[in-house]
Amino acid sequence: MNHLILFDNVTYQYDGSEETAINELSLSVEAKEWVAIVGRNGSGKSTLGRLMNGLNQPTEGAILIDGLQTSNSNDLRVIRQKVGMIFQNPEHQFVATTVRDDIAFGLENQGLSREIMVKRIAHYAKLIGVHELMDMEPHRLSGGQKQRVAICGVLALEPEVLIFDEATSMLDPNGREEVLEIMRMLNEQGITIISITHDMKEAAEAERMIVLDKGKIIADKSPLALFQDKNIVQKAGLRVPFIVALQEKLQSYDRSVNPPVLTEEELIEALWTLSLNK
Repeated sequence: MNHLILFDNVTYQYDGSEETAINELSLSVEAKEWVAIVGRNGSGKSTLGRLMNGLNQPTEGAILIDGLQTSNSNDLRVIRQKVGMIFQNPEHQFVATTVRDDIAFGLENQGLSREIMVKRIAHYAKLIGVHELMDMEPHRLSGGQKQRVAICGVLALEPEVLIFDEATSMLDPNGREEVLEIMRMLNEQGITIISITHDMKEAAEAERMIVLDKGKIIADKSPLALFQDKNIVQKAGLRVPFIVALQEKLQSYDRSVNPPVLTEEELIEALWTLSLNK
């Protein structure tokens, strides 16, 4: 099978460091998946994302993106078109004085015709909800607006994979929910989502959660299965979402939600059923 993302026994060590950031790690990600990567600070999460995009090259092992090897300089341009990254601070991605010019920057670098650029900018600005901000200066926008503009600029390049590297961590709750809604929409449209996050509510949106510890994978499960694994939760220092914690509390009162759920809607339905069965 030609996996969209394949890590084959990858090790990565930063220059000057005695420790490996990624240690003999193997994993695969299929097209259209939503994968959350979680773990303590220093566990290797962001390094893993940068390896996927070819920003870092493995010290040992091989990384293939849709069959292309990141260590092959001739493949890197294509790989970076396939794998886009959204970073924690969107301002680090701004290069122009208006939103329109900022979205256009990456398209110009691809050598696209003006006609195609205009169509793409209009389409993705409308899709992401920044079409009314086009003539504004990116640095004058709110946090949520800045992150949406950054997403739009990457999305206009039409990548197959979007890596969100702590992309919601600097946002208020409203801005965080806006970005999460965009992630849901893009995944439904077939884009592979890699979410690197400390936010367990965000991680719970994924199909898979990969837990890193000292550069190694210590768990690769569905969010529901992982949150129920108390050993992994404790080892990785994870804080389970409120909905999971509430169900654990209910269980201590012999009022178990069965089967366990992850969304507010499912929990409300389950609690209603419990109240009827008293």
